Amino acid sequence: MRRVLQLEQSFHPWVKQDSQDFFVHTYPEIVEADELDGYFQASERFLEARTSTFACVADLRNVHPIKVTATHRAAFSNFEERVQEYDRRWCVGTGLVIHDAIHRGLITAVYWLSPPAYPYSIFGDYDDACEWALAQQEPTD
Repeated sequence: MRRVLQLEQSFHPWVKQDSQDFFVHTYPEIVEADELDGYFQASERFLEARTSTFACVADLRNVHPIKVTATHRAAFSNFEERVQEYDRRWCVGTGLVIHDAIHRGLITAVYWLSPPAYPYSIFGDYDDACEWALAQQEPTD
């Protein structure tokens, strides 16, 4: 049975949380450099303050692939590198919601430059991504 999410505002306008251990990052269609930098700064502060594991969903359905530049890809790659120690320690998994092959190619390019320190899986369906991410929090025997 699927968990019913009760999402509330979290540490950044693009991020909502259901609890202290589950977050949904919803990216806008177009992102300016200063907005992206603000998101990265807020995310870094969040990760630096963590004391417990979490799972998340990165909802990329709004992102327009034509608007994503090499500068955006490099910024995400650099961010992944800066926070990989925190991600390795605290992030049990990220479900990525991507609805087409172009988006998948963008993620592949970013993760090729800087592989994530956390488990991830790509989904075409938001609910499936949430279900997978939530399952990553469950202890395995």
